[in-house]
Amino acid sequence: GFGMFIILLHLLFELSTPFLHIRWFLIQFELSGNIFATINDYVFVITFFFCRVVTGPIISYYYLSATWNDPTEFYHFAYVPCNITANLLNYYWF
Repeated sequence: GFGMFIILLHLLFELSTPFLHIRWFLIQFELSGNIFATINDYVFVITFFFCRVVTGPIISYYYLSATWNDPTEFYHFAYVPCNITANLLNYYWF
């Protein structure tokens, strides 16, 4: 149902993670000065921006607009603070 859809949208946040790990390994092995590292950096920034910074508030709005009529459910107490914290962290990291 709806919960699985929201979870799948949140998995979109992790699309930038492989590029972050590649970047870390390139820095650790002192290979960060080549063209592959530069392209990886750009891809990381672009995917981070679009998959976390842009879609975070959209997912939050979609969730809250669909579940606003029943704010007493437990998942509101768990999801909403975690979602706000994750969005704020994404803005801070960007």
